[in-house]
Amino acid sequence: LGSPPADVIERAHDHGVLVAALAGSARHARRHAEAGIDIVVAQGYEAGGHTGEIGSMVLVPEVVEAVAPLPVLAAGGIGSGEQAAAGIALGAQGVWLGSLWLTTEEADLHSPALTAKLLAAGSGDTVRSRA
Repeated sequence: LGSPPADVIERAHDHGVLVAALAGSARHARRHAEAGIDIVVAQGYEAGGHTGEIGSMVLVPEVVEAVAPLPVLAAGGIGSGEQAAAGIALGAQGVWLGSLWLTTEEADLHSPALTAKLLAAGSGDTVRSRA
């Protein structure tokens, strides 16, 4: 996805806003750090949407080491307290949840059936595509 443009980072910082960027590899994370972002989101293969090919168990520690002392959030497949704790154990300062929020009332999917399917889904129900 790349780093935000320099002028966007500068404007955000001028207004006291922290800037985060997704990284699917340590190389991407270093580029974000060089661009001046404040937080790196290490998004493993398990994530929904745009993601890389490296699993979180490998990616998170690599990114933490690559951009220290910048804070890193672990992302990808986190849907429970145990999984959040695993992200912290891998060296991240926090975690980033994505798909889990689709099941909240505020997400307003307009489909109780879809919400029910998401809530009932297990790890074997993930479908990856390149649509």
